[in-house]
Amino acid sequence: MMKIVSVAAVAWLVALVGCSGTEEAPPPTPQVGAAARTAVAEAIPTPTPLPTPDINATVQAGIQATVAAQPTPIPPLTPTPIPAPTPVLTPIPLPTPTPIPTPTPVLTPTPIPTPTPEPPILRPRSQWTPENPATREEIEAEFEKYRGRSLVFSSWDNAYQAAQRRAYAVPFTEQFGIEIVYDSAPTLDRVRGMRDSGNIRWHIIDQGNGTLRNLGKSGYLEQLDLAIIDNRDFFEVVKSPYIGGGGITWSEVWAYNTDVFPADNQAHTMADIYDTEKFPGRRAWSNYPYHEMVFVLLSKNPELLDTHEGRASLSALTEEQVDRAFEIFEEYRGQVDGFWSTGSACPEFLASRRASMCTAWSMRIQERIMEGAPMKICWECGHVANTEGWGIIKGLRQQDPQAFELAQLYMAWTSFPEINARIAQFIPYGPINTKSLPFLEGAEYEDVRDGLPSSTANIPYAIFEDEAHTEEHKNGWRKRWIAFQRTFEN
Repeated sequence: MMKIVSVAAVAWLVALVGCSGTEEAPPPTPQVGAAARTAVAEAIPTPTPLPTPDINATVQAGIQATVAAQPTPIPPLTPTPIPAPTPVLTPIPLPTPTPIPTPTPVLTPTPIPTPTPEPPILRPRSQWTPENPATREEIEAEFEKYRGRSLVFSSWDNAYQAAQRRAYAVPFTEQFGIEIVYDSAPTLDRVRGMRDSGNIRWHIIDQGNGTLRNLGKSGYLEQLDLAIIDNRDFFEVVKSPYIGGGGITWSEVWAYNTDVFPADNQAHTMADIYDTEKFPGRRAWSNYPYHEMVFVLLSKNPELLDTHEGRASLSALTEEQVDRAFEIFEEYRGQVDGFWSTGSACPEFLASRRASMCTAWSMRIQERIMEGAPMKICWECGHVANTEGWGIIKGLRQQDPQAFELAQLYMAWTSFPEINARIAQFIPYGPINTKSLPFLEGAEYEDVRDGLPSSTANIPYAIFEDEAHTEEHKNGWRKRWIAFQRTFEN
């Protein structure tokens, strides 16, 4: 077998030969003969030529191997957007907080029992005075000793008496067990007859203010104990030692048909009432001259309503005022179509349009208004207010002292403001106690309030008749008025 010597071995051999020896200068190269070189050359085999490598294939194979060795490629990362930086704010220095004190523990209070109301202090009768009269509680305490008794009250047998029953008598009897027996028509002749005979069958009578005053002055009425009956807040014209009880206020007024005079064309002063050019139509007057005299005087001076002094100047007419009134009657006579004497007349005139305006008793017109009739009262034009009260016929004190005492107590009870106001719930009359007026603003008076002479809305236009003065002069005025009326017959 041929011994193969690799190129590497030859190279190693050459290196070995070249490197052997010392650092001294190499010996001279021996001279080798040609025969030796040939032998050596023959001894070294001819190397087998190495195949020429395929560079491209090698590179491709390397690339493939490299690719194969690479891990699964990581998908590119989507960068998270960086938010815009928040602007740096310069902080406002906060005030140093005030230390909160430690709260005091809340203690549950011990419930305070509701005190039992103490009964009002009731004075003995000896301490009641006209300056400090009996209270309602003191009056009501007195009624206990009269339970089972009765009083006879003479009034006027109509809607007025029915209203008095409902406002006063019924609740009184229910509360105190004392019956109020009603009779009617306390005329002057009957009152005088009882006084003169000494047989007093009525414990209380209802009459006009002027009539009661004159009866008292004439000795026909008992003088009342004003320590029992508190009249301090009555209208001035009613204040009298002979008058007490749950009296009323009514007025004579001018009224008109609202179909004839609608809302945009209505009278508002007494001058308007007698202005037939602005408010055409016929008028009607009453048979009672005092009211008509006041109205015609006011038509010439409507500003008198604006002051207390002006209104008071028409309460008790002087002789000069009466003469002037009859002059004005002559001036206005062409406007008048008739006269009336009963309360129902003016409403009938207005309903039939016999008259477009007329004087009337306020209650009669207000009743028709509440029934839906097209009528209206001109309160702001001015109205003449009249009053009624209660009295006791002279002689009862001696005849029946207990009845006299009970009658005064009942009159005192009905005089109290909240009780006197009740009458207006059942008939369009106002009270006589000025402290009753605020009670009329209650819901129970809603339907009737506008038609009350003494309501807070209407009282500023009231001219209170001095009925005692009228009583003294009415006969002379009446004769003159009748003579004037007769001229209409010619």
